[in-house]
Amino acid sequence: MKAYRPLILLLLGCILVFGLIFWGTHFFFGKSANEAGDSAGLASGLFSALAFAGVIYAIFLQREELSLQRQELKETKEEIAGQRQAAEQQNLILRTQQFESAFFQMLGLFQQIVNELTYSWEKKERMYTLNGKDVMKGEVITVEGREVFRYTFEQAKYEFPNFPLEGMRKVLEVKGIDGYTDSEVTSLFDHYFRMLYRILKYTDETPLLATPAERYQYTSILRSQLSRYELIWLYYNGLSVFGLEKLKPLLEKYSMLKNIREDQLVDNPSLPKYKPSATSSFPWNH
Repeated sequence: MKAYRPLILLLLGCILVFGLIFWGTHFFFGKSANEAGDSAGLASGLFSALAFAGVIYAIFLQREELSLQRQELKETKEEIAGQRQAAEQQNLILRTQQFESAFFQMLGLFQQIVNELTYSWEKKERMYTLNGKDVMKGEVITVEGREVFRYTFEQAKYEFPNFPLEGMRKVLEVKGIDGYTDSEVTSLFDHYFRMLYRILKYTDETPLLATPAERYQYTSILRSQLSRYELIWLYYNGLSVFGLEKLKPLLEKYSMLKNIREDQLVDNPSLPKYKPSATSSFPWNH
């Protein structure tokens, strides 16, 4: 109603002007019909001009109303876009939380597997000789947790036909990757490598992460949990028949061997190699 108030006032003003003109003509020029007709013609011309002004005014009002409607439409679109963006952001947060819940739960199980690793052997010492035979004293020695990786790679006895070898390092130097595959000690880490592979595969395939950078961020968290000798064992497991088809591509894709100390690897040219992405940053650029 407020928008039409000026137009109403304009109409009332026209009626008042018409009345004044008609009254003035009648008062000053008498009451003859011609004089009255002249005054009516004058008023008619005035009303035509005022009517035209009213049309122009109505056009301006309509233009202003359309402008307000466009502004309201723009504000509505911006509000909808803002709500959509907020919903997408909230959805992203929920998806990230869902992924992290599963990821860190698996990471906790992985660390539990490491802590529960044990390797035992019997250490024998000669006590004395009786009737030409050595009398030995045996003692069971056990290593636990991450120490198992170091001990089995550097010191554990590996029994092969005809001769024993000390440490997986020596096995790889003498027998190559086949020695790794044939050793019974490697089965000690089966559960460990299956869990590590499962974490990598879950991170690689989950629809809850949208970009390679996000996936790389979480695999980097996994990599940061690996000790020096874990990385060495992981290196050779990926090259063996146990990991060549499934584990090795993921190690290369997510640069899982980035922190490995290459000076501690076995010097054997016959051993298979990894792609450069296995030890580089941002491996998806390769």
